Amino acid sequence: MATTGALEAIARCGRRDGGVRRGGLAVDAVTVSLLAIVAHLWAPVLVVAVAWRLAVVGVVDIVTNLLPILEVDGHWALSDYLDEPELSPRARTALGRFLRRRPREDGEPRWLAVYGAVSLAGGIGLLVGGALVWWAVAHDLVAALFTGNVTDIVVGVIVVGPVVLGLLVSSLGLVLEVLLDPTRSEPKVKGP
Repeated sequence: MATTGALEAIARCGRRDGGVRRGGLAVDAVTVSLLAIVAHLWAPVLVVAVAWRLAVVGVVDIVTNLLPILEVDGHWALSDYLDEPELSPRARTALGRFLRRRPREDGEPRWLAVYGAVSLAGGIGLLVGGALVWWAVAHDLVAALFTGNVTDIVVGVIVVGPVVLGLLVSSLGLVLEVLLDPTRSEPKVKGP
């Protein structure tokens, strides 16, 4: 275990590129703040609506990056705090071993499989939650795919297509990563 405190680990936010991570969160926070100010002070309804929608998506992005369940800023801060550089792969391997009812490796903490399960469930939950927030923000564009003119349909496809494809591929990847672990090995049977 590392002897540093949690706040110091979050401030470091990763050994490898902590400055870049902190910079990304800082830019996100400033952008969301500016969007909220514009939405509050601007008069045109279209500008206000777009600024608030982008601010909400920005807040969701910041919260997602701070959670320690995906391999983003919060995960790397937790990994540094626990002094576990390979936390995510080890947790997924431990979860796969637990689901296959195989014994733990020597020195493997019991909480590692739990973290793997929480990370997997949290990742799926974040995908669903992100999809719901995205739907609240972009449902007008989706409706325009079926009821709008040619320009509305083109803009809708450009915005909706990649997001839907990303959600499907990410969901499938999260589930398959645990179920089809290529490093798994069958239990060795000792001879008589």
